[in-house]
Amino acid sequence: MYDLYLEGKSYQAIANIYNKEEILGKTNWKDSTIGKIMTNELYKGDYLHGKKTKNPTYYENVVEPIVSKEKWDNCQYQKKRNARH
Repeated sequence: MYDLYLEGKSYQAIANIYNKEEILGKTNWKDSTIGKIMTNELYKGDYLHGKKTKNPTYYENVVEPIVSKEKWDNCQYQKKRNARH
């Protein structure tokens, strides 16, 4: 997923690919689901407790990462570049 995004695919394009290939046996992937996964710190091994509070607590290296921190950070940078102003 992260590789596809860095190749220039949109969240919707990734969802379409996942639906067509029935990734994880599912055919109901949505762009919002892809977006949530792409921005979730847990996939790089970190955890943010209390995201919606004034003082969230950030924990590093809590679980085994699925994607490298560098790739995750590159995707966040790409997301900011893709944002419409």
